[in-house]
Amino acid sequence: MASELKYWLALQKISGLGPSRIRALYEKFNPISNLWKAERKDLFDIQGVGPALADSILEGISSGSLDETFPSMPEDVEAVTLSDQEYPKALFNIYDPPAVIYKKGLAFSSFKNCVAVVGTRKPTFYGQQITETLVRGLVESGITIVSGLAAGIDTCAHRAALKYGGTTIAVLPGGFEHIYPYFNRSLSVQIAESGCLVSEFHPMRRFEKWDFPRRNRIISGFSLGVVVIEGASDSGSLITAGCAVEQNREVFAVPGQVFSCMSAGPNRLIKQGAKLVQTVDDILDELPPGVKISPEKRLDIGTDLNDDEKEVLSILSEGPKHIDIISSSCKKPVGPLSSCLLSMQLKGLIKELPGNNYYLNV
Repeated sequence: MASELKYWLALQKISGLGPSRIRALYEKFNPISNLWKAERKDLFDIQGVGPALADSILEGISSGSLDETFPSMPEDVEAVTLSDQEYPKALFNIYDPPAVIYKKGLAFSSFKNCVAVVGTRKPTFYGQQITETLVRGLVESGITIVSGLAAGIDTCAHRAALKYGGTTIAVLPGGFEHIYPYFNRSLSVQIAESGCLVSEFHPMRRFEKWDFPRRNRIISGFSLGVVVIEGASDSGSLITAGCAVEQNREVFAVPGQVFSCMSAGPNRLIKQGAKLVQTVDDILDELPPGVKISPEKRLDIGTDLNDDEKEVLSILSEGPKHIDIISSSCKKPVGPLSSCLLSMQLKGLIKELPGNNYYLNV
């Protein structure tokens, strides 16, 4: 455990101190143990600290809380504080990072270029299919998938990351001993083995309903960008997107049918300026240089496509083609062919030109 962990845990018990004010105290008194030597007048240098809160802080640090016995943690759980070198840099740089973050799994240094994938708890087949396809493309580009282990799109994203050999981070609304939803307990074990479980709460703490929106800032805080796949107009995934905007992260949204309530959230984000996502390249193109998948690797991905997709690849290798020409060449009706072409676009193998023309994206 970090040498100053007891100070951080004691600080979290003081009424009126949220993550942003704790961070401000840390920046003023670093190391945080110096706060226990502070005078009342020193506290007024902290934005948002007035006489009442100053008195509360002084009372809290003089109450003997450092001598209290804090709940013990399982051996496989690590507590990382803002003052530790292991604290994730991307998360450290947000406005209100957790003072203490609990981790089960690989070291934070194992995760590079994180992208969050979130959405509705009740996805359509369309949403599930797109989630798996996009996550596969991201994983094969070396991206770590971040999500919240919730039912629906979150679960699809975590499972797809594991399925295709990638790494994934699950940010929980409560402690590790109270996994929610319960049916994802086995999934949480798999994630901890090859990725990481994260929470700002002690492993024994039960979650409260207000913890769900609170954890969304951590999901986006870990990430270069947030991808929203399906969600109603009041979906919690829109809260994550809002956190991303505040944190200067990229926001991506997958469009859906205009008559579907599950499209209301992403479509609204697109209206507000989110990047419209049709293929994995729409995400990768907005990320820092060096992240985008190479043409050679994309060709490798094509080797395990189904027969119809391989045939389309062969046809388009001759140059851009209209959908009617593709249909005629592969003797496949336009309806089923459109589904095949959509799947290939989502995998980043082909792109569409105006007028239903398609070309290889390699």
